[in-house]
Amino acid sequence: MIGQPGDADEWVEVGRIGPPHGVRGEMKVQALTDFPEDRLATAGPRCACWLAQRSPSPWALQVWLVKLAEVESPEEAALLRGHTLLIPASARQSLEDEDEFYVQDLVGLRVFLQATGEEVGLVSDVFDGTGTHDAAEAEAEGGAAVPRHVLLPFAKAMVPVVDLAARRMEVTPPEGLLELVAPSNQRRARKENRGRRERRRTRPRGQSATGAADALGSDGSSPAE
Repeated sequence: MIGQPGDADEWVEVGRIGPPHGVRGEMKVQALTDFPEDRLATAGPRCACWLAQRSPSPWALQVWLVKLAEVESPEEAALLRGHTLLIPASARQSLEDEDEFYVQDLVGLRVFLQATGEEVGLVSDVFDGTGTHDAAEAEAEGGAAVPRHVLLPFAKAMVPVVDLAARRMEVTPPEGLLELVAPSNQRRARKENRGRRERRRTRPRGQSATGAADALGSDGSSPAE
C-alpha cells in the first residue's frame, strides 16, 4: 500500500526508503527495525508513507533491497525515496521473554513509585543506555513534584513492575535519582530519531537498583540513541 495509514497507532516503522535499484522497481531500504530479515526480506503487508517532520539520519550499513507489489519501474520507485516503510502493529511477532518489550508498547505507560504510589509521570521513550541496560525516560506532567524529565535505568531491580494491560510501570529509584534531570541536548537528539520504529528492549535481571543507577552517571546522563 502507498499512502497514509488510517490509524498511526496501528503501524510501526521498519525502514526508510532510499534510491531505486535495478529496472524492476526494487528500492534500497535502510532498516529501522530490530527484525530486518523478517520485515524487509519476507512477504507481507507494507505501507510506504510520507511522514512529515522526519529529520534525515545517516545511512547505516544495514541496507536491504525491497520490492513493493505496486511498484514496477525504477521511475515509480524513485518517487518513494524518503518515504517510510511501515507494517501493521498486529503483524509484530510475540516476544517470548517476559522481560522483553516493544518500545512502542512502553511509551505512554504511567510511572509510579512502588513504595508510596506517587505518580512520577509518563514514559516518553526507552533507548540505548550505558552498556549493561537501557534507560527509560519519564516526563512529569504539569504540577508534579519531580523534575520534568528524568532517566531511569530499565533494569528489573529499578523497574520491577511493567503492566501493559493496566498501562502502568512501578519503579524503585534510589534516593536522589528523580532529582537528576535528563540533559536537554540529549532529549533533543533523541527526539530527532524518535517515532514508531520497531525497537525491542530487554529489562535485565540481577542488578541492584543502586548499581543500575550508578551506570547512568552522576548527572543522570546516558548516550543519545
